[in-house]
Amino acid sequence: EPTNRNVPPVGSREEELFTARSQPAQPPRTSPEKAKLLKEMESTSPSTVLEEVKPLSASITQEELKPLSASTTQEVVDKDSISIISEVAMAEVAKVEDSEIAKAAAKPLEAAGLVQETPTYVPVPEASRTAPKTDNLYAKLAWRFELLPDDSPLLTTNMVGNKGFDPAGFAKTDEQLREYREAELKHGRLAMLASAGWVGAELLHPLLAKVSGAQDLLQLGASGVPEKVPSLLNGGLDQVPALFWIVTLTLAGAVEMPRLGASPSTPGNYGFDPLGIYSNTEEKYRSRLQLQELNNGRLAMLAIAAIAVKEYQLDTSIVKADPQLFTEGPLANIGKSILSGFGM
Repeated sequence: EPTNRNVPPVGSREEELFTARSQPAQPPRTSPEKAKLLKEMESTSPSTVLEEVKPLSASITQEELKPLSASTTQEVVDKDSISIISEVAMAEVAKVEDSEIAKAAAKPLEAAGLVQETPTYVPVPEASRTAPKTDNLYAKLAWRFELLPDDSPLLTTNMVGNKGFDPAGFAKTDEQLREYREAELKHGRLAMLASAGWVGAELLHPLLAKVSGAQDLLQLGASGVPEKVPSLLNGGLDQVPALFWIVTLTLAGAVEMPRLGASPSTPGNYGFDPLGIYSNTEEKYRSRLQLQELNNGRLAMLAIAAIAVKEYQLDTSIVKADPQLFTEGPLANIGKSILSGFGM
């Protein structure tokens, strides 16, 4: 508080008016309390209000009134201290949610000529969010539960497979979204190849190694026989021939170099369609093929991770851990029939 004026006595009318602006809105009152309050307000005379306000106004300078008047959120130009203090008091009256009490509290001030009209309580509306203009149900639900910000490109994109899932907010622009979709497609394609290759290696590698006379690279399992594919968790990657890594990295680099640093206009489109499946499909059905590839890639990423963890935990190959899927079920019978046709 300023130090160059007299502080009003504690509990006085002056102090009440001066501090009213910082007090929160009063809670709803019961009927008896309300009736008593209305009676007290009606008995207050205009002269009493003026007599209580004037001593306070006289002790406040115009410089001290500037921050006080600013709190009323009204522009103050050449107003005397009495009208400013009345605005502060009326601003507090306007906080009262009960309209009858607000009007009763304003009557003495109106009669004293300090205000012209009774304030009306207007609740401040909470900040609202503009609903996104998208037909994607998943994106709408994610936005509604505040899992997507209002400016997320997932709310405006027409990419297939958009489930509105970006809780960490990685994609902030359309260009970033295309880059992440490109990465997702690459990982999905590798996962599909890895899932098929992992199981195929554990089923066929012992036979192929025996026929070709090459070293069996499968790792020992709990049974004490080679059965697990080399991996980070299973070990054995150091036994893979160096020529394999050289060829793999060279091919990967040759494919990636032309696209390095460029923003993909169509994520995942490398022009690789030797059978003409995509190019010979009508435009309206191509999105279905894109969605099928994306969904299969997502499933394969989960599958290959589950296979690696399961083999590590059980210390046995996935084909032995789940024989009903690979060695004893309908798919296994088909594979055995194909192999028997080659005399294997």
